Amino acid sequence: MSNLRRARFFNPALWLAAACLLPALRAQVAVEVAFDKDQYLPAEDIILAVKITNFSGRTLHLGKDPSWLDLFVERTDGKYVRQIAEPPVVYPFDLPSSSRATRRLNIAPNFDMREPGQYKLTATVRIPELQIEVSGKPGSFTVINGSPIWEQPFGFTPPGKSGGQPEIRRYALIQTTQGRRMRLYVRVSGPYGIRIYRVFPIGIVLTFSRPEAQIDRAGNLHVLWQTAAKDFTYVVVDPNGKLKARQTYRYAFTRPRLQPGKDGTVRVAGGARIRTRGDYPPEKPSSSEKPDAAAPRPPEPTKGQPLPPNPASGSQEAPSGE
Repeated sequence: MSNLRRARFFNPALWLAAACLLPALRAQVAVEVAFDKDQYLPAEDIILAVKITNFSGRTLHLGKDPSWLDLFVERTDGKYVRQIAEPPVVYPFDLPSSSRATRRLNIAPNFDMREPGQYKLTATVRIPELQIEVSGKPGSFTVINGSPIWEQPFGFTPPGKSGGQPEIRRYALIQTTQGRRMRLYVRVSGPYGIRIYRVFPIGIVLTFSRPEAQIDRAGNLHVLWQTAAKDFTYVVVDPNGKLKARQTYRYAFTRPRLQPGKDGTVRVAGGARIRTRGDYPPEKPSSSEKPDAAAPRPPEPTKGQPLPPNPASGSQEAPSGE
């Protein structure tokens, strides 16, 4: 009887039927990957969006354990890409039929992608209810070095540390060309640029603009550069790479410029401050003031961690009827 059961289990007709059924099951679930842009600097946050569409006719329960989503990164030239840590993909959610959900996360801390070149990523979703694995079409992006236009080492004493020698870090302004636009980045690294604490874009820069950069006595970096015919953007970044301030100034009789004070502070002199939606931290305008609607407010960079599943921030889209 045991042999008969075994013979029935390995019936070629049943295996052929199962083989024919798998493509139909996979067609009921689609997986797509997308990135927030095409080019990144080494150590910059790389935000991946995994989009899952369900047409299986049943609700799928996903995200309960780390094995539900597998990410494979490789170089297009065949070079090996080392995985540093497991991506934080655990986040349980239900995906009803005829709907789509998006899971976003920062993959930069999980894979060694510091070497310039073209990379591609393949996402595979394991679906227990259907007992299948579905892989999407690979998504690609490029890592570029950019052009450093200013660098300066500085001494920094971390909070809570007293006595001894200060820690040496280095600020750098890096310029890149992406399509027809030039972007300006800030990089915070160790003294030799090997250990990178943070890399993030601070805005668009005009071709003829010459950004000014100064460091105050607290170790904060102040940057001022021209972003339009009469407009200038001013940002302040702390030694950990956190954005502390973003403001806009307009040419009014005199050109805005950075001016160091005798007490070690740095401020903007000249020009006129204008309020925009890009101000950070945002300020509440008075009843007689209105923000300049022409300047959209850019998102604050992430800190190398997965984006929280907050529909308001766009990190986790609620299932829709698409």
